[in-house]
Amino acid sequence: MIDFTILESYIDIPLCTTIFILLILALCVISSKKAQLLLQNFMPTYDAPQKIHEHQVTRLGGLMMVIALVLLIWLSPNQEIKDTLTPFFFAFLPLGLITLAEDLHKVIAPRVRLAAMLGASFLMLEMTGISLPLIDTPFLRDVLADPFILTIFYVVCIVSLMNGMNFVDGTNGNFSLMTLGMLMSLAFLSSTVADVKFLALIILAAIPLVAFTLLNYPWGKIFAGDIGPYFFASLIGFLLLLFLGQNKDVSAWNALLITFYPIAELIYSFIRKIYKGQSPMQADRGHLHIKIFTLLNRGSNEPHLSNNMVTMFLGIFWLVPSMILPWVYQSNLLLTIALVFLSLSYITVNLAIPRFD
Repeated sequence: MIDFTILESYIDIPLCTTIFILLILALCVISSKKAQLLLQNFMPTYDAPQKIHEHQVTRLGGLMMVIALVLLIWLSPNQEIKDTLTPFFFAFLPLGLITLAEDLHKVIAPRVRLAAMLGASFLMLEMTGISLPLIDTPFLRDVLADPFILTIFYVVCIVSLMNGMNFVDGTNGNFSLMTLGMLMSLAFLSSTVADVKFLALIILAAIPLVAFTLLNYPWGKIFAGDIGPYFFASLIGFLLLLFLGQNKDVSAWNALLITFYPIAELIYSFIRKIYKGQSPMQADRGHLHIKIFTLLNRGSNEPHLSNNMVTMFLGIFWLVPSMILPWVYQSNLLLTIALVFLSLSYITVNLAIPRFD
């Protein structure tokens, strides 16, 4: 069990409270009408095939969350916390600059973005020097025996999670609540091994997300942009590898359950686009949250309400994994059953809901 008295040595409560309040104030300021009008004078209008919001809303919420978490870590009185995440921040920096440019409505070629994602993921694993978890499955165990191949495998996994989380970020609350659900799952796993430092990292990571959610859902006052999903996907991937590498008796397949929704969205979208002869890098309106939104909006003609209802409807994919994890995390068989059930549910819902263009 976690000794919460020790947790106080990792988390400075007055510091966390101060940054939480300052972040909310900063988000309120940049999401105000005056700030929106000012930003529109310097940035082109955002438009994309997957856009479902009617009005222009600032996409700088992700940047604010990144700054807040960096301050929480670098101002922490605990050196272990700093040493764990500081290399991660520097590894993410090149990708962060590229995604920030996209949030400022600069056009970045998909191949450049993909190269930055691969580079940042590789730097993350190399600069942090974490022990990578082994996958105890007969075929994969042999294939991934070489350390370099294992590293490349996890680089691809992190990049896949980045793309998946960026895909599902389109409706109010979907990204932030999904990410908080993942952190909740990681908090549970940390409690099973009484890892206080890891739990502290999760709590610190959750603070900016909670502040952001207060303005994003259901109000839709501010968005996370591209830097938000990419950063937190990188962080979730890093934390999963850190935990599983340190606790090798915990099945690595738990990671797939925890990240099920964005990974399922990525795989399904990739197959769907290839089948239809589209480029996997081409944005479209075939993602599940867009189809659900369009279906709800056609029936109600209430775009804002439909937007908010999508996140609740998709709870079966971003919340259920956190709910069933305590019952299955110790058994590969139960993990497999859970993943099969969620996969069949995801495919069924996707096929049942038509695409409205």
